[in-house]
Amino acid sequence: MRLIKLSRMPLWACAISMALGSYAPTVLSRENPAMSSSSNQLNGFSDGYIQVNQDKVRLHYVVGGKGPAILLIPGWPQTAFTWHKLMPELARHFTVIAVDPRGMGDSSRPLGGYDTDNVARDMHELMQSLGHRRYSVVGHDIGMWIAYPMAAMYPDAIERVVLSEAGIPGLDPQRSWHFAFNQLPDLPELLTEGKERPYLEWLFNSFAYRPGDIAVDEYVRAYSKPGAMRAGFAYYRAIPLSAEQNKKHALHPLSMPVLAIGGEHSRGLGLKDMLAPVASHVVAKSVQGSGHYPQEEAPEEMLALLIPFLKGSEVD
Repeated sequence: MRLIKLSRMPLWACAISMALGSYAPTVLSRENPAMSSSSNQLNGFSDGYIQVNQDKVRLHYVVGGKGPAILLIPGWPQTAFTWHKLMPELARHFTVIAVDPRGMGDSSRPLGGYDTDNVARDMHELMQSLGHRRYSVVGHDIGMWIAYPMAAMYPDAIERVVLSEAGIPGLDPQRSWHFAFNQLPDLPELLTEGKERPYLEWLFNSFAYRPGDIAVDEYVRAYSKPGAMRAGFAYYRAIPLSAEQNKKHALHPLSMPVLAIGGEHSRGLGLKDMLAPVASHVVAKSVQGSGHYPQEEAPEEMLALLIPFLKGSEVD
């Protein structure tokens, strides 16, 4: 695991830093890693890359803020950008790390390794290499698929877990046709090449309550890169293996506090039925005025749930 390069801050990270007003930018370099004692005094955002796991996948992340560490994991077909409306406020309370998991955003796109136990290992090695021995995790959609095995595999490291808007493979039935479509060999790539925008727009229009609030252009940019759609489909093709892994994790319920979040017009409070048998302390909340993407559709309502929970308070 190593920090491998300093990256020019992307436009969206610049926008977040500007929103922080007087907060100073954190400088990333080989000599001054993101979470060194000196840079941890600064509360702006910058981005970097780290190699993790045996296949040396390169992960892109954005870091900023000060305080207890939280890891934000996006779902598909999104990127770390999905958290941009929450990050400025979260950074006033926490050290915030938003990551592009393997195959997403500006991370590398290996051919394999997309089962969620392996991606959970990516995420944990990222946090360990940034110096965070204890941290909390927020996962949305496929990010929730990743966050659950993280909590199961690394209970001594993870303090609290937020699981938002997904059914976990092996614990919940697949609910949408695109699960089966995305698992087909070759055909999804063939049909979506050059048509990334209409496919992604169809998904967002179908699952969002407020589709106009979704940063579609950013996701079309990210998933129009060579191999990006193939890498996204790889998470779905790994579902059979991920499901078997999760069935084993379910034999030992999570011991840390778990907050299950569903959009009012999507999963709502229904996630508690799935999680109650596999987590000892789970609270479910519904985000009003949101569909499948509460962090973009209803950010203020989402923050009102996240901040107290991540600070250690019980959510009313």
